[in-house]
Amino acid sequence: MDNVIILAGGQGKRMKADMPKPMFTVLEEPMLEWVIKACEGAGLSRICVVKGFEAAQIDAYLNGRYETVLQEERLGTGHAVMQAIPFMQQEQTGNTLVLCGDAPFIDSDTIRNALEQHVQEGNAVTVITALAENPKGYGRILRGDNGITCIVEEKDATEEQRRIREINSGAYWFRTADLITLLGGLTQNNAQGEYYLTDTIYLALHSGKRAGAYLSENPAGYGAGADRKASGKRGGIHLYRRHHHYPGRGDRGRHGDPAGHHYPGKDEDRCQLHHRPQLPDRELRDQGRGAAQLCAGVSVRH
Repeated sequence: MDNVIILAGGQGKRMKADMPKPMFTVLEEPMLEWVIKACEGAGLSRICVVKGFEAAQIDAYLNGRYETVLQEERLGTGHAVMQAIPFMQQEQTGNTLVLCGDAPFIDSDTIRNALEQHVQEGNAVTVITALAENPKGYGRILRGDNGITCIVEEKDATEEQRRIREINSGAYWFRTADLITLLGGLTQNNAQGEYYLTDTIYLALHSGKRAGAYLSENPAGYGAGADRKASGKRGGIHLYRRHHHYPGRGDRGRHGDPAGHHYPGKDEDRCQLHHRPQLPDRELRDQGRGAAQLCAGVSVRH
């Protein structure tokens, strides 16, 4: 059986509120809920949420729906996943998805397709990646003749590596047994003094295991479009479609709406964050803009 580990311990200091970052809302639901729904939509039901800052708020929201574990010290993503080792040890025969609780634009298709590639290639780890026109702030994907070689964080990257456009989305599929082993090899030997989950790529390859990368077709899902504002706008539209069950591009009606409403299709790329996009009604305009601003770090509704 496959597992899911959702990292939800972040504070979100820039948002200036005493609540975990994944609990900020997008389209009237916490970002954490959007991530959970994407996992559930991919057929995943064995979920563990790693909590940290204001952990009681996570517990109160989930209300026992899924298991939680506490990361008492914030020592990096690898350290956060270590807290879920007992959870994984209960079911080691399958694979484990690790992803962030504050990435609400992730979608079920990406999760499913990445798992399919992960299994077909026999990888110990498969990182979900995206191409970014402006990759600043993201971990870069380094590739060699045989595929991915490692992920280098922005703070540790050389100038040449910072020019790489393929970035780490923060979501990974692991073979569960391999993940447990790889976590034991992590160290704090880096600029931040943290346990980087990204170091599992290097460890896997140097222990003779396979590592791969699934290039997502949904860059808006990770704030990895032309810039954070533009990708946030596309992500807001994507979430609104999920929230209100609008069909995607290519279905009936103008730009996919069977009722004939006009909402962004081919014209959406010309919309700007502070401009009013052509959407079916005022609610969609307001909600789409709110989600875009959230992703861009401009403002937050809570």
